[in-house]
Amino acid sequence: SELRTRSRRSRTSFTFSNLVAGVPYEVRVVAATNGGEGEESELIFFLKEQAPIRAVSASTIKTAWSGNSLTISWEPLTLHEARGFPVYYIYLNDSSGPVKREIEP
Repeated sequence: SELRTRSRRSRTSFTFSNLVAGVPYEVRVVAATNGGEGEESELIFFLKEQAPIRAVSASTIKTAWSGNSLTISWEPLTLHEARGFPVYYIYLNDSSGPVKREIEP
């Protein structure tokens, strides 16, 4: 019997032009045959991240005390508002000075 191998085909590509910085783009690639479509592979990206266009709204910030612990929650920015993949910084000032914590959604 003879063993046959196929060499890998060259990469397939498509170019999108005139993309705008700070805008979230979602790209999905789906392979399809006469039998239907396969699963999607999804990628969300920004041409260039920019500073968010607005702050987290103070009206959405909620606090809850439990003993000596404080929990803070808020409605996150949309990708369009964030103009990038946001992280959030929480600052707490007390008598020893400011404390900064980073929160990744």
